[in-house]
Amino acid sequence: MSNQDQNQNKLLIIWIDKNIKNEENQKYVKDLNSDNNTQLNNGINTNEKVLNFRKNLSDLKKDVQEFTDLNNAFDAIKEIRFIETIIIISGSYLVEFIKKFKYNLNQIYIIPKIIVFTGRNRQFEAEVLQDKFYSGLIITLYSKLKSIITFYKEKNKKLITGNTQLTNNQYTESINIFMPIKTMDDLKLPKYYKDLVDNFEIKNNPNFILEMFNNYKNVPKYNYLLNQMVLFYETQEKHYIPDIPIELLTKYYARLYSIDGDLKKKMTNELLTVNYTRNNTIYQSYIKTMYEGINKNFFKTCLGSKLYGSIMLSGSEIQELFSYKENFLKDSKELAKDLPKPVIFSKTFISFHKDINEAKKKYFNLRRNTMLVLNTSNKEDFDFKTHADIEEFSINPYEKLVLFFPFSAFGIENFQYNPIEKQYNIELVYYGKLDKKFKIINKQDNSCKGCCLFF
Repeated sequence: MSNQDQNQNKLLIIWIDKNIKNEENQKYVKDLNSDNNTQLNNGINTNEKVLNFRKNLSDLKKDVQEFTDLNNAFDAIKEIRFIETIIIISGSYLVEFIKKFKYNLNQIYIIPKIIVFTGRNRQFEAEVLQDKFYSGLIITLYSKLKSIITFYKEKNKKLITGNTQLTNNQYTESINIFMPIKTMDDLKLPKYYKDLVDNFEIKNNPNFILEMFNNYKNVPKYNYLLNQMVLFYETQEKHYIPDIPIELLTKYYARLYSIDGDLKKKMTNELLTVNYTRNNTIYQSYIKTMYEGINKNFFKTCLGSKLYGSIMLSGSEIQELFSYKENFLKDSKELAKDLPKPVIFSKTFISFHKDINEAKKKYFNLRRNTMLVLNTSNKEDFDFKTHADIEEFSINPYEKLVLFFPFSAFGIENFQYNPIEKQYNIELVYYGKLDKKFKIINKQDNSCKGCCLFF
């Protein structure tokens, strides 16, 4: 069983207060630890010597990890990976805590529930309280703090544990994955979809998170992760944690995608079938957030190497792509003057591996029929901000995943069939956002620009 399997329903409590060792606070800490609910068995040791979190999952027996120093606390926080965490911060530390949290955002991999435990007479400036994510819940009574902690402990006990088996048939066989650029009019499509993504909004993330939580709250492989993005304070009714920094959301969204299961399957099918000119999709904010992650350099790119992927293509799509490749120069003479190769793109996410052996595992385990080899480059005249290296966020880092976002463009280099292995092999070249390289797109008739957008 992996470390993640062992800890996906754990609750980590970090208490930061320069007076945490005084008699009153120690009485509270002892009380919170007194139920013998040794959920953690992971974390940072209480003498504030920071250990490697991921290598010491069985070192601790206490529920509450105490810190008097903010720097030591953040050294520990940066070692935590995607585990539900409550941070109790003293009112005297709040302003400095917020500054340090923002400064360290790129190195933080949790969406904590923040509780400010402070005296009744302490006042905070409006500027401190305006960002609800960082100011969290301000409470002055220990009885309320204990009630909240107890509730979360009990809730996490009820999270169902289970396996994370792969889901077969990720793609519905009758749905085409790739869209070929066959005519001059088709060249408008990449720019149209680029403009479409530009109009997506991340403000709808709360609706996306709550819908995913409602759909998968009883599915072990998802509930531990989605559970960390919702609140149950006070009324115990779930609602979105306000103002989650996009730096954190992108990491959680990448991890969600790395889980093989119904969420990815349903999202793939909807994105392939949705008519963007007529319908909204709940996944718009997800797509926009992932694009923001690469545009703002929260994600790394993976260029200058070969990547490997496996997919299931329908018989009709295989025939269409092969015919398109073989007859491109003859059937698309006007296009061939400007496009060096037949070009395709997808309306959904496509994942690749850095290691061909991992791609082969997925190919055989999921009974797919097509292997992809993707050649990437780092030429400056291409815009490659349509993909992200998500290895460090993945639930299975050994898979070495690289994720290509909807509307990424690829050129078909080669298309072959291996009759012995009954396997189709397609070699692709990565073009990213097509319109930056091939200026011909911008020369096309723009009379429909914006006419199909539904925002």
